[in-house]
Amino acid sequence: MMTVDRGKEQGTRSGRPEAAGFTVALRRPEWGTLRVTGPDRATWLNGIVTCDVSAATQDQGAWGLLLSKQGKIEAELQIVESGDALFIAVPPGKADEVAATLDRYLVMEDAEIEVVPGCAWWELHGAGAATTAHEVKEETSSDGAVFAAGAMSWTALGGAALVGPAEGLATIEAALERAGVRVLEPAAWEAERIRLGLPRYGVDYGGQDNPHAAGLERRTVSWSKGCYLGQEVVCMQDMRGKVKRTLMRLELDDPEVADVEADAEVTEGSPGQACGRVTSRAGGFALASLKAPATEPGTRVGVGSTMATVRALELSESQ
Repeated sequence: MMTVDRGKEQGTRSGRPEAAGFTVALRRPEWGTLRVTGPDRATWLNGIVTCDVSAATQDQGAWGLLLSKQGKIEAELQIVESGDALFIAVPPGKADEVAATLDRYLVMEDAEIEVVPGCAWWELHGAGAATTAHEVKEETSSDGAVFAAGAMSWTALGGAALVGPAEGLATIEAALERAGVRVLEPAAWEAERIRLGLPRYGVDYGGQDNPHAAGLERRTVSWSKGCYLGQEVVCMQDMRGKVKRTLMRLELDDPEVADVEADAEVTEGSPGQACGRVTSRAGGFALASLKAPATEPGTRVGVGSTMATVRALELSESQ
């Protein structure tokens, strides 16, 4: 019998992205960049990726996935519109592969896709992210430091993405600091993104997973736009309603415990039966790929030398 704890999550809000008006930024120079041009760029790409590309404007971005025909995740994508082109962020080392995959589906459409080296991406997280991204884009327009920017719904707290030439990193950072944005180092953001329940491609999920297993089926998939690559498999999974395995957050009883790290086994019940494995951990929170029924929020599980409470993957605004 599983034990369920309905208590509220621990933690203060001071200095975190959900504080009123507070925004943090993260440099992403390691992400690859694709550029799609041509009058058919949006309609063509919209028929391939999971997100609604038609919703991408010069202030609104789109967060999605590129799937195989079997519904497996080939890449995470962040898409922003510049007015005459779509810029696509892809995970490190994936630009050529993703470009080649997309190019195979370019037949009669009037669109062109290319890998653009020498670009750098920024992620902004927090209630003021979208407004700040727009202001930074406008402020640095004469310097050409920003190619495109758009709001992104990575979490319930709000977010935005910026892309520009790598040599413009310092210009953008200075503009962000003038706007009161705190620029985080990777280690600091790692703790935040785990606490917020934001999975990382290549760490928490990858090519062996479908959107449901990655816990992203409601965050990166449009259920109203129509066809895309792998749609039939994803829809069949959703109609079945039962997901055997998915990512969840774990709130650790002991945030100082040292033996909870990636690939640590998660157990449920007494005696403990294996129900999953940790994919990433920082401080008092971890992300873990769990099997049902341990995926029920509030379930008590064992991990390393401590216990933990299973939480919904995405931290909600009310938590």
